[in-house]
Amino acid sequence: MGSKGNGADQAPEATAEKLTLLYEGIQQLNVGVSIFDAGLLLVTFNHRYLELLDLTEEVVHEGMHLATLLRHLAERGDYGDADIDELVQKAIEPLHTMTGPLIFERRSANGTILEVNTQQLQSGGYITIHTDITRRKQREEELLHSEKLAALGGLVAAIAHDLNTPIGNTLMVASTLHQQTREINKSLATGLKKSMLEAYLADANSATDMMMLNLYRAGELISSFKQVAVDQTSSERRPFRLKEFVNEILITLRPTLRTTPYTVESNIPDNIRMDSFPGPLGQVITNFINNAILHAFDGSPHGTVRIEVRQLDETHIEMKVSDDGKGIPKEHMDRIFDPFFTTKRGKGGSGIGLSIVYTSVTGVLGGSLAVESEVGRGTTFTLVLPNVAPAVAVAVDP
Repeated sequence: MGSKGNGADQAPEATAEKLTLLYEGIQQLNVGVSIFDAGLLLVTFNHRYLELLDLTEEVVHEGMHLATLLRHLAERGDYGDADIDELVQKAIEPLHTMTGPLIFERRSANGTILEVNTQQLQSGGYITIHTDITRRKQREEELLHSEKLAALGGLVAAIAHDLNTPIGNTLMVASTLHQQTREINKSLATGLKKSMLEAYLADANSATDMMMLNLYRAGELISSFKQVAVDQTSSERRPFRLKEFVNEILITLRPTLRTTPYTVESNIPDNIRMDSFPGPLGQVITNFINNAILHAFDGSPHGTVRIEVRQLDETHIEMKVSDDGKGIPKEHMDRIFDPFFTTKRGKGGSGIGLSIVYTSVTGVLGGSLAVESEVGRGTTFTLVLPNVAPAVAVAVDP
């Protein structure tokens, strides 16, 4: 009996020791940790949590309700000028219906960028991890800026190459017409025959037609270049016809594709209109095509990228970008959207192309993204995008 009694007495002590070790371990983490019970009362938190959210123990304490904490953050201006009651309700509602982790990013008033990851516990409570990803986002921004500049440089070179043909043709025709005009002027002094005048007028008419055709082509290229250049270096919102926009992107990619055995086909209805962000959308399409050339085809003697769009319902479109390349191995499928993940390190792959795609589609474009792939058969990316992109939302977190 005595032995059993000693064991019973030691059980609470062992539990208390484990809880102490757990608390001390949480305090050593370099991420912010907060745990709320099923009633949304704060159970525990660590010092890093206070640092990242710029809070003090005078404000935050065990037993505090999540709504009270959110109200404090809202009142000090963390979430802008929106109605405080609406913000609190908006933050708490998803917790009652969550079926998986809630993950998003938020920017603090001091410029720190946090990744917020909330998960439900088996007990019915919630644990939230705040991770400072400022340096990672800065690297992504730097790489994105470099990619934009490189893309713009390639675009300038490609357009200059394509402009050379219509402008060169125009110059050649103009020179010929100029020479014929000088000869006609000389003939006026010695006597101009009707046959010579008729021949000259016929040549002049043909020459002007050719010059108009070539100059129209040059103007079309310049117009596409101007719009795509603006779109690629900005994130301005504007209305546009999707088919025309995609065609402009493909025109700028034509010189690059011409040096490869690969083709791009598109099937987009004429009547689809968007009120969205062409810069990020153009980057998404360009990255898909470049990714296919570098990874899917990988030196193959042939390959085709297909862009197919349909109006899904009154408010959303579905865009499928598929290739008939070598496909993605199963072990890579869960990582293809991770920043800096690439199988072509040192061979042209930066590991940020598909990460930018995912961030743009699920972020500013307000859509969703799924991928299907079969080794040896190819890959299909499916985007569901709103015709009218959402306004930028304010992130609210526990």
